[in-house]
Amino acid sequence: MRLLVSVRSAAEAVLAASNGADIVDAKEPEAGPLGPVSGSVLRDIELALPSRMPLGVALGDAALPDELADVLDHIAPPVRAGGTFLKVGFAGVSRGEQVAAVLRRAVDRTRDLGPTVAVIAASYADCDRARCLSPERILDAAIGAGAAGALIDTWVKDGRGLLRHMSSDALAAWILRARSAGLLAALAGSLTADDLPTLWDLQPDVVGVRGAACRHGRAGTLDPHRLHRLRTTLDHVASSASRPLSGGELPEPGAHILPLPR
Repeated sequence: MRLLVSVRSAAEAVLAASNGADIVDAKEPEAGPLGPVSGSVLRDIELALPSRMPLGVALGDAALPDELADVLDHIAPPVRAGGTFLKVGFAGVSRGEQVAAVLRRAVDRTRDLGPTVAVIAASYADCDRARCLSPERILDAAIGAGAAGALIDTWVKDGRGLLRHMSSDALAAWILRARSAGLLAALAGSLTADDLPTLWDLQPDVVGVRGAACRHGRAGTLDPHRLHRLRTTLDHVASSASRPLSGGELPEPGAHILPLPR
């Protein structure tokens, strides 16, 4: 289980990478749960990181393939040795065919960039508030479209974390299904250091945080002390676990991370 930390600037990227993040994720928190940064900010973040550090890139929510293509053209996601993970969500989209069409376009575009660029289909645990399909139905579309991974996040950032929206059993079943299909499984959504023991038992590939790593919430600035607490808590949970990492786990931090095999 790897720790992803969302950042909004190159300075935050350096802070996250030097204080325990396994994956740095470019995202503008004031533009929504998957708010994209500008192309220039993304380039600054990418240049600030070691080449082997995996980079997540939030693309926002897309309803149409051309809408997603425009975002990709504008942002121009980098191709990195450590892997680039492009996250797209579907707030406001209520038809599975639309989700599948957007994901197919994304997969086709990233195929041209090479094997280290991967598409992650994002869903929302509070899908009723996001007016979108459930995580299970987004996962259906992700599997069918050949996406490399799937994410469950939360749409409304009101302090109610993921574990208050979905039960551990439901999350475990979703993770098992994603990984059985060869997809990377990621969880996010107002998660805290106190949630890490429960999340470890669920064994997603990635857990993502923003607010838990910041002073004054997700719109604040990254705090090295909070980052340190997240890292040490996760390491403690891992070292005291009664079972080893599962066979589908990502490589050790700093290793060459590719999409999991289909």
